Amino acid sequence: MRNVLFRKRIYLMVDPHYYSGKISVYNVLLGIIIAATVLPMIIHHRLAWFWWIELVAAAAFLIDYLLRWLTADYKVGVSGKKSFFRYPFMSMAVIDLAAEAVYVCLVLSPSLAERRLFMLLRISSILKLLRYTQSKNLIRRVLIRQKTLLLKVIMIALEYIFITALIIFNAEPETFPNFFEAIYWSTVSLTTVGFGDIYPVSVIGQIITMLSSFFGIAIIAMPAGIITAGFMQELKEE
Repeated sequence: MRNVLFRKRIYLMVDPHYYSGKISVYNVLLGIIIAATVLPMIIHHRLAWFWWIELVAAAAFLIDYLLRWLTADYKVGVSGKKSFFRYPFMSMAVIDLAAEAVYVCLVLSPSLAERRLFMLLRISSILKLLRYTQSKNLIRRVLIRQKTLLLKVIMIALEYIFITALIIFNAEPETFPNFFEAIYWSTVSLTTVGFGDIYPVSVIGQIITMLSSFFGIAIIAMPAGIITAGFMQELKEE
């Protein structure tokens, strides 16, 4: 009984907003640590005290992960030992573990901090803040509800990109020496971004570009309309 009460107190400490909608002192402190991890990301020159931030973050993230795993049965929704086996595969648990792994590596080998891959992987610590936002639940519900339509639109877009890339690749072989560049051009044209780094120079190639951009507007507008309609429906239901 004491073990149950102890774990319940821990759960209410790490996840109080699931019951009361509030954030505990524990979450405030963790949020401050997460905010501190941003500093090495916005300063190009590595300072000596960055290592201490990484050490504190590694320790805090490890404790947080273990506490949440210890109380997994209160959140996962599955009784018994199954909840403890299922928790590591939940989306936020994966993010927590990724953030912990990154900062452990940075503490053990500070030289990794200068590598671009680890600079990008640091973002996993920022993603931990998603736990404290209600908007992620709204986005998740919209994507789940509209997933069938969105998948169909994505398939249409991929098919369109491949077909237009195939056309331009054969229409202007001198401008597009490999198929990847044609795919890149097709994607940029579809989204009507138009970077201008790769562009056709022949009349037929320019006509293909105009048509691709024209029809691309309609294809890109479809997922935006689907997601907007989904958001409006969710907000009305709330």
